[in-house]
Order: sequence, then structure tokens, then C-alpha cells
Amino acid sequence: MQLKDKLSQLEKNDIFLEWNKKNKDSYLAHIFRMFDEANENIWQFGYYNADDTITTFIMDNDKVNEVPEEEIFKKDKRKLLRLNIKKIRIEFDEVLEKAKALQQKKYSQHPIMKKIVILQKIKQEQIFNITFVTKTFGTLNIHIDSETGEIKSDKFTSLMEIAKFEKGKTNKKDTSYIG
Repeated sequence: MQLKDKLSQLEKNDIFLEWNKKNKDSYLAHIFRMFDEANENIWQFGYYNADDTITTFIMDNDKVNEVPEEEIFKKDKRKLLRLNIKKIRIEFDEVLEKAKALQQKKYSQHPIMKKIVILQKIKQEQIFNITFVTKTFGTLNIHIDSETGEIKSDKFTSLMEIAKFEKGKTNKKDTSYIG
């Protein structure tokens, strides 16, 4: 099912309609999906609330569940930005194929283990933020424009590099791995 169809299905659901009556100022801030066997039919729609919390609606096939308001983990006090549905011209499946093609071309030595995709706005850009967790203990993060399908950025990070820590304050070259 296409993204806009799934969103429309949510917005017609009684659970959503009841919540929306009480939360007129809330708006769609992200759509989240994980692409593995256990989560292939699950869609998560996150709505930003005026009190700087987020309410998530989880759709599993046709069943809708509301996750109560949760605090947002973010670096600063800026509000999450509203998604512009009209600027979505590429589907999750298409964007995932583009990202996999890039991974095969530039990062084939890092096979994909887990696929996570979130549609969100970052610094006024509406993007699909794709994260591949790899079998080589790394993450590949790819940003794809939701309107044009253009790949905006890609970055591989070794989880082993993230796990490094300094062993002293003076010699920054003297590091060890956690674990």
C-alpha cells in the first residue's frame, strides 16, 4: 500500500479521529518504518503536539494503536517541523531500492542486516532518512529528498569507532575499544 493511502486510512480511523478532536494543533512530523520480517506491515505515524511531546499511531495492517504522548529526545528547543504531504513524490519501497543501490555501489563490503527508514524534516529539508545497520558493525546513513528522489548525503560510521573512548586527558591517540 502506498504511503498517502496508508496515511488516509489512519486519518479515517476512529481512534485517530477521537484523538484529533482533542489535539487540533498537533501535526504530522514523521513516518517511521522498519523493513524486516517482523515489521514489514507496520507503519508508525508521529504527531507533534503543542506541549513539545509526540503522539505515535502504530498501524499493523488495518489495526491502529495509539502510543500515549512521549517526550521528544532532541538537542535543542526547536519544534519539530511539519511534513508536507504534497512534497512526497517517492514511496518507501522506491527510496529503499535507491538506498540499496547506493550501498551496493559504494559500500558493498558492508552487507545490510537491518533497514530503518524515517520520513522527516531536518533543517527545512524533507527527507527520507535511511539507516542500514550492517553485518560489519556499522551504520550507513543516507538522506534522500522526498520530492525529487535525489540522494542528498551518505555516510558510513563504524560502531567500533563510536565505541572508542579516551583513556586519559593528554594523549588523544591512546584509545581503547569498549567491550
